[in-house]
Amino acid sequence: MPVDLAFELSYLLGDKLGEEVEVKDWSFEPGDATLCITVVFRGRERRACIQVKPCKNITDEAKAARCLAKNLVNNEKLLSQLAEELKQG
Repeated sequence: MPVDLAFELSYLLGDKLGEEVEVKDWSFEPGDATLCITVVFRGRERRACIQVKPCKNITDEAKAARCLAKNLVNNEKLLSQLAEELKQG
């Protein structure tokens, strides 16, 4: 079953930040395991990037989305890092 990573991220980040977060776009660079997201948060478009090392070198988009979602759900540190970047703007 495919993972809707934008939906998952909106839910996780909204819960973490206590405010609505709308994920507009996401990208993943498998070579260095960098996840970048573009969101609307507090009425402004913001961008944040983090490394999700367990997903490094996964080039299939569906598999990468599953790996990213799983790691963000199970790794509080990664989710907190992404939320902090969004708060900072």
